Amino acid sequence: MHGILVSISGATTTQGVPITVNAQFRDKPPTGTPDHGLNGPTFFDVKVTGISGGSVTVSITHDNVVRGTKVKYLDKDTGKWEWMKTPVLSGGTISGSVDVGKLRWTPIVIGT
Repeated sequence: MHGILVSISGATTTQGVPITVNAQFRDKPPTGTPDHGLNGPTFFDVKVTGISGGSVTVSITHDNVVRGTKVKYLDKDTGKWEWMKTPVLSGGTISGSVDVGKLRWTPIVIGT
């Protein structure tokens, strides 16, 4: 089973500007990115537009989510993999939060 759910909270919107959320699986990290330090990695991309401020919770349901799974995102400002905030692992789903401004076709990796 596979899926990505993006929840938005505490965000600022502009009247008349649509909010869009795009998420997709990817087969490998972007070329030239540093090592993420996780074993058995699975990659995703997430983009949110039309909002500023606030945080986004990304929940990933995947067969590769097992006990000990962790989640990171690639901070495009620093070029480093960063831990997502407040990670929660429940069954085959892992969730973590990140500032919405960081999600602009941002690579996300899960692994142990």
